[in-house]
Amino acid sequence: MKQSGMTLIELVVVVAIIGILVMAMAFQFVGLIQRGKVESQIKTMQVDMMDARARAMGRNVQYVVALSADRYDICEDTPPFDGQCLAGELTTGISKTLSKSGLRYPVRWNLTVMVPANTVLMSGRGFVTPDGTIWLLNPETGAVYDTSEVDYDCIVTSLTKINIGKYNGATCDIK
Repeated sequence: MKQSGMTLIELVVVVAIIGILVMAMAFQFVGLIQRGKVESQIKTMQVDMMDARARAMGRNVQYVVALSADRYDICEDTPPFDGQCLAGELTTGISKTLSKSGLRYPVRWNLTVMVPANTVLMSGRGFVTPDGTIWLLNPETGAVYDTSEVDYDCIVTSLTKINIGKYNGATCDIK
């Protein structure tokens, strides 16, 4: 007489396989969240810079993006038109999803001309100065992200464009 059903050993094997699959998926999920946060910050920075450029063209004034390792400030350049963001000049509401200070991922930049230092200027005609690259660093290692870790981690500024891409250690490959 044959009885139908499962043995205890079969049940334990199935539960073990399911447990292994769940653990593997959990590690991948954590990696996806990390990539999402990095890409969110770089995309937010790009949108903020493009918003500043549009505001500069709309109002026919110069906007300034002042960079530091853990923050960026965007402001309208006011007299004496020195290309610097002063405390009273900071524009509110530029960044809608990310605080301009206390950035989760440190910022590094390589701008071809820095007058004044560490700034990107958007003219009233829509021109972006200077050409260069802005990228995010892994806060744990202080190094650029490995190519397999994220899809977007840098911004390329040129006279007429602000693009995002993947930093390869030397340049930002625009995607």
